[in-house]
Amino acid sequence: MKTIFLVSNKPFTGRNVLALGLALNLKEKGSKVGYMKLIGKVPVKVGDKILDEEAMFIHKVLELEDPVEWSCPFVFTYDVQYKLFEGEDISVDQQIREVIKKQAELKDYLFVVGGDNIFEGYSLGIDSFHLIKELKGKGLIVQLWDGETSVDDILGIKELLGENFAGAVINKVPVEEYPYVKEKVVPYLEGKGIEVLGVFK
Repeated sequence: MKTIFLVSNKPFTGRNVLALGLALNLKEKGSKVGYMKLIGKVPVKVGDKILDEEAMFIHKVLELEDPVEWSCPFVFTYDVQYKLFEGEDISVDQQIREVIKKQAELKDYLFVVGGDNIFEGYSLGIDSFHLIKELKGKGLIVQLWDGETSVDDILGIKELLGENFAGAVINKVPVEEYPYVKEKVVPYLEGKGIEVLGVFK
C-alpha cells in the first residue's frame, strides 16, 4: 500500500478536497483506496460514537465499505483537551497506527489528511511529520498561495521530509496572479527539485 499524506503549513488549503479527488480518480481506475483525516475538528454524535462530519461526508462519497470511524479515528473535543492537559493517557497514537495497519492490508492507496500544519498533533503523537517518517509514507504539500512566503513553506517542508517528500500543489491562486505563478514560481520550484503537481485558482 502507498500511504500519501496531504500536509500544509496553513489551514483551509483544500487538502480534503484534493484527497477526495485523487481517491475518486484512482478508484475509477480500479484501485482500492482509503481515506483518513488525522485530526477531526467538526464533531458530530452518531449513536454512541463521536465522528467528524467532514470525514463522514468523504467516506460516503467514496462509498467505502470500511467502518466509518476509520475515516477519522480521532476527533479533538474539549473533553480530550481537558484530559490532555490533566496528564491523562489518551492513547490516540496507538489507535491511529492500528487503523493505518488495518487499511494497509486492504488498500492500494491510503490518503491521510494531516492537520493545519505539519506538526499539529505532536503532543498526541500523531503529527504528520513523524508519522510520514515512521510509516515511510509520502508527503504532498497542498499550499495556499499567499505570495512569496508560500515558496518558503514548500521549500521548508521539502527539506524536513527529505526523501519522503512527494511534491507540491499550489491552491487558491488569485486569477490575476495565476500567470505569474505558472510562468515564474513553478519553474523556480522545479529548479529546486520540487515536482509541482498542480496549480489551481
